[in-house]
This record gives sequence, structure tokens and C-alpha cells, in this order.
Amino acid sequence: MTSAIAITIDSFQITGRGIILDLQHDLEGLPKGTILNSKIKKLNWEVVSRLVFDHPDFKQFHFKNETKDYMRLTFDSSEKLKESVDKIYQKEKGKTYQYLVKPIDHNQKPDNNENLEVKLPTTHV
Repeated sequence: MTSAIAITIDSFQITGRGIILDLQHDLEGLPKGTILNSKIKKLNWEVVSRLVFDHPDFKQFHFKNETKDYMRLTFDSSEKLKESVDKIYQKEKGKTYQYLVKPIDHNQKPDNNENLEVKLPTTHV
């Protein structure tokens, strides 16, 4: 496995689904099976998929090595839709992407602003 560092910007749990993680990194995507390791908490999470939304799809950054999980959102107005597209675009322009991850042998989420070691599967190096 090759390793790098990523920073947790935000995270929240979805019951029965896993953890949604806003993760900032300089890599060309995180393939399914990538391990995120907290040196502080001594905990690991596995990347399940990258969250990609239907409404800004044309503006989102796509990496060939990622498994995508498409999310469909609806909005009350075209202004709110544009706001969402702009927000996602700005995050991704700053190299922050959303991932669905699952904890390995625990049920905690990473802390915000925590550095995580990224261990890419050897098949994706």
C-alpha cells in the first residue's frame, strides 16, 4: 500500500449506511478499499465510495479509480440549486471531496481537522 495524508474537514453518521466524510487530499481519487488511519485515535476507516450528486455532476471532479455513489437532491428554487452547485464546486476546487466510509472494528467518526494517513490499495498505485 502507498500512503499519503488527508484532512477531515467534516463528518456525520448515517444510521445503517456509514459515515459521510468531507476529506481534503491531493490524490487523484480514493478507490474503494482505501484505508484511512488516525494516528491519534488508533482507528481505521475503509472507503466505500465517493459521493457524487446529480445536480452539479457536470462541475464535479471525477477520478477514474473511484467507485461512485450517486445522490439525487431536490431543491425548492433554482437559486438554492445554484447555491448547492457553487458550494460543491468550491469545495472540490479546494480539493475537498465527500466519501462514504465504514469504521473498521469500531463505531466512531474521525474528528474535524484530523490528519488521516491514506493507504491506497496496491492494485490502484
